[in-house]
Amino acid sequence: MWMYFSIIVAPAQNDSFSYLEDKYPCLKKKPIYQPHTCSHLCEKSPIPFVSVNLNPFVIPECYGWERRLLHPKSGQNITKVIYITSCGRTLQSLKEIQNYLILVSSKLTIDLFTLDHRVSIYRTFKPNQVYFEKMDISNGKERVKISCVNTLNKNSPPYVDYCIDRFPGKDVNFHENDEFLSGCSCVDNCQNSDTCECQKKTNYPVDSEEVVGYKFRRLKEAIPSGIYECNSKCKCGPSCGNRVIQNGIKVHLQVFNTAMKGWGVRCLHDLEEGTFVCVYVGEVKTEKEAEETGIQKDEYFAELDLIESTERKKEGYESDAEDPELDIPNKKRGKRKNQNSEDCSSKKKRKNWNDSTSDSKTAVAKKSLNIKYASATSMSTKKNPNNSMRYKLFGENSLYILDAQKKGNVGRYLNHSCAPNCFVQNAFIDTHDLRFPQVGFFTKEYIPAGRELTWDYSYEVGSVKGLMKLCYCNSKICRGRLL
Repeated sequence: MWMYFSIIVAPAQNDSFSYLEDKYPCLKKKPIYQPHTCSHLCEKSPIPFVSVNLNPFVIPECYGWERRLLHPKSGQNITKVIYITSCGRTLQSLKEIQNYLILVSSKLTIDLFTLDHRVSIYRTFKPNQVYFEKMDISNGKERVKISCVNTLNKNSPPYVDYCIDRFPGKDVNFHENDEFLSGCSCVDNCQNSDTCECQKKTNYPVDSEEVVGYKFRRLKEAIPSGIYECNSKCKCGPSCGNRVIQNGIKVHLQVFNTAMKGWGVRCLHDLEEGTFVCVYVGEVKTEKEAEETGIQKDEYFAELDLIESTERKKEGYESDAEDPELDIPNKKRGKRKNQNSEDCSSKKKRKNWNDSTSDSKTAVAKKSLNIKYASATSMSTKKNPNNSMRYKLFGENSLYILDAQKKGNVGRYLNHSCAPNCFVQNAFIDTHDLRFPQVGFFTKEYIPAGRELTWDYSYEVGSVKGLMKLCYCNSKICRGRLL
C-alpha cells in the first residue's frame, strides 16, 4: 500500500519564497529482508505516479526502495545514508547499489541514487508570488519540463527558438562519420575503465595516476582534454555509466528574472556535487561569420577553444596574472578559472588569441569554455601560426563559435559568477573531431534547492576596446568587471 505526505519546511532567505515538500509516494509497509537469492524478480513494478517530471532522486522510492538517514551517535558528526531495496537488502555504497542494479536487471540507473546526507530528496523550491509563469519553455523538447517565472514584474523573456542540439552554420561540417568516431567493445556496461576504449581515450592525455572521468555518472572536476562518452558505435547499453550528457536533462530547472543580471537559472531540488545539469547549444559558426554577425549581439557567443587550451597546458604556460585590468599591449591577458571549473568550450567574451584587431566596431566578445592556462600562445606559434596544433591537425587557424542568440536551450541563461557553483566540460559523443566538442555543465559542489546556477565566463577585461561590463555576482572574490 502507498501513502502520500506533504510537509512545509523552513522558509527561504526572503519572504517571497519557501521550500515545500511535494506530495510523493512512499511505502506504508517497509520491506523486511528474508534470505533469498536476488534476481530480476526482486524489482517491483513502479506505481503509476512515476514520471520524468519527478525529482530523479525520488524515483527509486516509487520502485519500493527506501532511502534512510542514520544519524550519528554521540561523539560522531557524520550522518550516513543507506538504501533499502524493495526486497529488503541493505546497501551502503554506490558500488553496492550499482552491482545490485546489474544483478536484478533493474530499469533504474545509478544517477538516481545519492548518498549525500545534505540532499533532501523531497525538498522542492517554489516562489510564492509570481507575475509571469510559463510551465515549459522547451515546449516539450526536453525530457523534463523547464519552467520560467518572473517574481519582479510581468515581463517574459525574449523569444528564443528552443533547440536541444547544436547545429552547423554556414561552411561548418561536424564530420559525423566513421572517420571521426570509434566505439568500445564492452559487454559489461563499461564498468572497467581500464578496458573500455572510450574511457581509455579520456584518460590517455591526463597526467594523473588516478582514473579520471565519470564515476557513477558524476563528474567531480573538469577534464581539460575532454571526455569521450560511449556512442552509437559502442556495444554497451543505455545504462552504461559512460553515457551522461547524451541522456539529456534529468534535474529540475527554472528560468527566473534576477534583479541585476537579467534572466538566470536555478535548481528546484537539491543537487549533489558532480551532477550533470544541462548542455549549452546553439548554432556553430565560423570565426569569420561570428565576427560579421556578432556586432552588438555577442553576449551568447562561446568559443570552442579546447585545442588551444590543451596546447597551452601542454606547453606549460601557466598564467601568473592577478590584476585583470592591467593593460598589456599586443597580448590578451587571460585569467585562469578555478581549477575545478571549466574544461570545455566555455562561454567567454574575449578576442581570440590569434585575432590582433582592437577596432571596437569589429571586435566581438566571446566566452571561453576552457580553463585558461596562459594569456597567449607560445612564441613559435605567434611567429608562425602554421605551427599551431589546430593548423597541424586540420590545416586551419580560426576557431569555431557557438552562438545561442536566436536558437538555444536553457544553458544560455546560466549567469556568470566569480565564485561559480558549476563548471563546464567538453565531451565527444557524436564525433571525435577536436574542433566540435559538445558542452555540458556540472555542479562543482552541493547546491540546495532554489539557488542560482552559475559558471565563470572567463571574459578578458579590456579584450574589447571601448566596452566595459560590470559584474554583479556579489561573491566575496568578485573581480568587479566582466569586460
